[in-house]
Amino acid sequence: MGASRWSYHAVCAVFAVLLYLNALPGGFVYDDLTYVQENPSVLGETGVFDQPLAPEHPELGLYRPLTVLTYRWTHQLAGMQPFPFHLGNALLHALASLLVVSLAGFLGAGRATAGLAGLLFAAHPIHVEAVAWVVGRAEILATCFALLAILVHGRPSDRRPLSRAALASLLYGAAALSKESALCLPAFFLLHDLVRRDALPLRALALRLLPSALVCLALVALRIAVLDRFGPDPSTHAYLANLDLLERARLGLAVFGRSLRLLLVPYPTSVHYDPRPFFAAQAAALGGLALLATLLLGIGLRRARRRTALLGLLLFGVGLLPFLHLVPFGDVFADRFLYLASTGYCVTLASVLFTAARRPGPVRLALALLLLACFSTLTLNRNPAFRNQIALWRDAVRSQPAASFAHFQLADQYRRAGLLEYQSESRKGAIYHYLESLRVEPESPRAAEAHLRLGEYAGARMGDAAAAARHYRAALARAPTLYEAMLDLAALEPQGVVGRQEARELLIRALGLNPPAELAEAARRMLEELRD
Repeated sequence: MGASRWSYHAVCAVFAVLLYLNALPGGFVYDDLTYVQENPSVLGETGVFDQPLAPEHPELGLYRPLTVLTYRWTHQLAGMQPFPFHLGNALLHALASLLVVSLAGFLGAGRATAGLAGLLFAAHPIHVEAVAWVVGRAEILATCFALLAILVHGRPSDRRPLSRAALASLLYGAAALSKESALCLPAFFLLHDLVRRDALPLRALALRLLPSALVCLALVALRIAVLDRFGPDPSTHAYLANLDLLERARLGLAVFGRSLRLLLVPYPTSVHYDPRPFFAAQAAALGGLALLATLLLGIGLRRARRRTALLGLLLFGVGLLPFLHLVPFGDVFADRFLYLASTGYCVTLASVLFTAARRPGPVRLALALLLLACFSTLTLNRNPAFRNQIALWRDAVRSQPAASFAHFQLADQYRRAGLLEYQSESRKGAIYHYLESLRVEPESPRAAEAHLRLGEYAGARMGDAAAAARHYRAALARAPTLYEAMLDLAALEPQGVVGRQEARELLIRALGLNPPAELAEAARRMLEELRD
């Protein structure tokens, strides 16, 4: 590899780090608390390879021991401070960007095209969630190992193809042990070899795929041994697990369409997307059109013998495949799901922009620079959203104003910070966002707790016992075992909005649910007072 190609690697790596300098002061937010800061495997209290990602939540089906191992090493070297974790993510993103340059060159791109692919990947705003959020490391680490596996796997015509395939299968195993979505990588090995097989017989290609197939079986067996199941427990996300085949196909099309749209026009992005629009018929129809357009593009590239762009498109499809809900899993969609898939997308985009020219013309060069400038601006502007919990959910509400979950999470963070009432137009307070969460989705899974918090506010801060009682009753209508609402409603008996008999029944029901000792003692005292 010449010095010029290495210079592209260096530029992409440095560019990737510079774009995330303003993300380094970020803290631990949301899932970071469970999966990193409070994770006993990270703290050294339990094992790594014999535990799920969150040892107390095996039902989630998350087994990513290599990612957890990097967290543990970071903790051992630098303590449980967020800065070194964020720095690690930025450096890994730089490595991934560097590897995209190598990937593009390996797939047949010229130096300028390969450099552009790496720069596009480094700057793409869809990666902010994976890089600026500590738990996004699983995506980055899996992608780094996956790209290394592809490069080592090599071309069918390379020397020692079986030895290369065996070594690549080990890197593939490392990718899947970083995040389970990398399990699909052998599909790209197969497609790559079929596209570039030249005169090699199919039997030779099958032998090259055998090591990764064996590693895949071993990984599946290991997951079952550790988790007692292959994937997540369907009961934890019943509304996704109970979809029939047609509904799952429609959801997959909607996810494909949204993914392609955000890769083409990455705004607005969010840490949480309202799942309801993904189930709309319009979303599936648009996704179907996006899939058809992608297939037609692939056929056109095949006929035009644009092999680099075609292989990038195939990698995009394989990288996205695990997230199209062919099998049940927890989240409908997230930006971080596109990290590996975007490597192929960036290779294809760079190949289309610069074609086969070694020196792109001024118009194409100007277009590439404009695209990089737009991507970089969006990335730099979004990084601060991961500074703290309030910033994170304010950004989510801004980008997804109809998402009940985002409003609820922001309300909860404002409540914890003591910001219950209106502060300013940009900080409207917890009560406003609890009400918004109920307005946009009255029967959301968080509706009961929202009513509980609104009842607490109405009773304790406003002195409106009737309004408090209405909210507590609404909470219990949605969650009949919410003992906090039972206790708070019973406590309103002296104000005359709850009868003595009803208050006694509420307290007895609450005690039957085994509340924490402090609440149980309070319930017993109130019950004694009602008996006098």
